[in-house]
Amino acid sequence: ITIAGLGPASASAGEVSLATTCTGELVLEYTGQVDFGDTALILEWVEMTGITSILINSPGGYAYEGINLNRMARAHHLRTIAGESFGAWSAAGLFWIGGTGEYESDTAQAGFHYAYVPFNENAKTDTVNAIMANCILLSLRNEQATEDLLFLMDTVRERWGWAGFVVFSVQDGVSLIDVS
Repeated sequence: ITIAGLGPASASAGEVSLATTCTGELVLEYTGQVDFGDTALILEWVEMTGITSILINSPGGYAYEGINLNRMARAHHLRTIAGESFGAWSAAGLFWIGGTGEYESDTAQAGFHYAYVPFNENAKTDTVNAIMANCILLSLRNEQATEDLLFLMDTVRERWGWAGFVVFSVQDGVSLIDVS
């Protein structure tokens, strides 16, 4: 369900609308590319509707806004659900892990990866990756912040067996991790 004309007018690339999950639950659905302004947009919708369950169907986008979404999800104790139709990827994966990190169905997926410099996918950006690492650690309820990506790798490997790009999915109520 999308209700045209309802909602705040914040500038952003992502879109928020009223929707229902595949089980019929009323949620806010976040779709499109993660872009600057999306955190404010989602927060406005949460405050306006009182709905704190967010269905995420996004391929990701700007890492810095994904970091902001992660912090907002943690601060407001949002219920985040990877959607069945697309899932929560990249910067949207940071949003997803900042909340409750749930799945809409057995086929829903979410994931995150190292940040890269636009137009040069091989260039790693250490500062952004360190900030993302801290968001992930805090989302895992680990109070130890780090600038050390090796510590993050060891922590996430310990929790999920992560060794690069991570794909989260759930089957029969059990979380599965596909690592590439």
